[in-house]
Amino acid sequence: MACGKLILLCGASGSGKSSLAATLGEAIGATLLHQDNYFLKAFVRYQDRVDDSFEGPDHVNWPRLRCDTLEALKASDWVIVEGHLVAGDQELSSHASMVVSLHCPPDLCKARRLQRRKRPEKEEEELAEAWAEHPWEEGRSPAIGAL
Repeated sequence: MACGKLILLCGASGSGKSSLAATLGEAIGATLLHQDNYFLKAFVRYQDRVDDSFEGPDHVNWPRLRCDTLEALKASDWVIVEGHLVAGDQELSSHASMVVSLHCPPDLCKARRLQRRKRPEKEEEELAEAWAEHPWEEGRSPAIGAL
């Protein structure tokens, strides 16, 4: 039986989920789990994607993420799971003590995403074009509708 407290942290890419999770996690001694580590497929270059489903819920290994979360809750007082889809998973949400949704202006999310790491100019252009077609308007996560 789980005995720790679970915080789900969601928001669009570039909204600050990972930064907040790291800062909060260090302050409270939480175990951190990142949804990005549970994608089922290897990264596909933006120009090679045929649709926006790559980072959608069908491509997350939910059984493994749920299992790892429950195991962490047995061993830790606090567990933080961060990702743009985590709040939309009913099983994870049912265990959550708190769900935090970060809202951020789309231009700021885009700037943060583009500045996250140094990229070749071509890749940066591809990312900027992909962002222009991004389905998450107003910097919100698609998971918010599930709450």
